[in-house]
Amino acid sequence: MTSVDELERENEHLRRALITRSRIGIALGIAMERFALDEDTAFAYLSRISQTTNRKLADVAEEIVTTRTMPEPSVNDPSGDPPPDQGAVILEE
Repeated sequence: MTSVDELERENEHLRRALITRSRIGIALGIAMERFALDEDTAFAYLSRISQTTNRKLADVAEEIVTTRTMPEPSVNDPSGDPPPDQGAVILEE
């Protein structure tokens, strides 16, 4: 049988997960609007920032939502691609 404490912990975990998902969604919307990106490209951009700065995606999203500014990927970004606001050009084949 599940104890009340276990149910309360699960409830708190789910509450935090919903808040995190919402903040990531808001950050995606900000990136989409700021750089005229589609959702997949915006997610890839935020993921790249997360990976190259060694930060959780949720933390990157929280910074974007809180400050309304877009952090740049680390200088150690192996892709070498500039962020969308710095002249990234996507060529179609």
